[in-house]
This record gives sequence, structure tokens and C-alpha cells, in this order.
Amino acid sequence: MTGPNRELARQMQQRNRRYLAAVQHWPAGALEACVKLDSEHAGWVTFWRPANTMTGFEKPAGFHAVRHPDGAEVFAATPAEVSTGIEQTPPPRTDI
Repeated sequence: MTGPNRELARQMQQRNRRYLAAVQHWPAGALEACVKLDSEHAGWVTFWRPANTMTGFEKPAGFHAVRHPDGAEVFAATPAEVSTGIEQTPPPRTDI
């Protein structure tokens, strides 16, 4: 996605994240941590996720970052761990 479409997508992600933070009652500071992670890691979008207790899909609460366009993911309990995971993620492939 390029140009105005990329900016529109970024604005929608930010609005959606603020909405999720409000309705899911994110812990204090989680929204700000996500915004900070995004600003430090271009191409990544970060959300806080509540614990998933569905059998077979269990995950503790924590931060979830996704890189666009390849969909690489990092899930960790703290913003610092997410940042480290992002930095250790190989760059997206360009040869395909």
C-alpha cells in the first residue's frame, strides 16, 4: 500500500486500537506502550491482547506486534520483550 492509502490505513489502525483499549479495558499504559513501539519500529503495528482461554488457543495477556506486509508476528508479556523480538525478527523476504 502506498501514498494516501497507507496513511488512511495507519489512521484506521490507530483509531481501532484506541477503541479496543477502551472496550477491552487495557491496563494503564498499554496503549501508550503500543504507540511508542510503533514509532520505534517502522512497519510494525502493536496491540495489547487480553488472555485467551479458549481450549487449544490459550495465550496469556500481553503485547502482539505484526509487521506489514509479510505478517511476521511477535507476542510477549512486556513492551521491552516485544521490542527485542521485533529486532530479532529477520527482515521480510524481497526475493519472492
